[in-house]
Amino acid sequence: MLMKWTSSLLFSCMVATALVRADTDPLSGRWRLDTAKSTANAPMPKAETQTFEISGLEEHGTTEITGADGVVRKTEYTAGQNDGKWHPVTDTATSKPTGGSVMVVKVDDQTTWWFSKRPTGSPYMALRVVAKDGRTFVWTSIGTDGKVTGSYLFERE
Repeated sequence: MLMKWTSSLLFSCMVATALVRADTDPLSGRWRLDTAKSTANAPMPKAETQTFEISGLEEHGTTEITGADGVVRKTEYTAGQNDGKWHPVTDTATSKPTGGSVMVVKVDDQTTWWFSKRPTGSPYMALRVVAKDGRTFVWTSIGTDGKVTGSYLFERE
């Protein structure tokens, strides 16, 4: 009887753990840019932090960048993954739209395409890949010509 009860408890714990992990997206969390391990064709920011809150197929992203010029910019968006729609980006200091928008396409648990229309109208895309161990992710920026313009390594905080 004790063996049967212990087996049932163990099985229940395994199922509960699997359900919790299934609801946790590997990109969710707060990430800090490692400028020493990143490369870019444009000036590297002095600092950057990205925070992602992902629930189901909805993603809320916040970015705080201290540019090479020392100016801090903070933006946020909420987008449905794989919904094929453009979602506005907001300047958190003014709570007003920046004029830019994003679209997010989730490929698998580790990989997401991130598309952006900047306020100037110029398109931008990036491939986000979370490492299997979940400690880092790489943001690869790709220009309109299809060439890589930057590779940014972020570490989980």
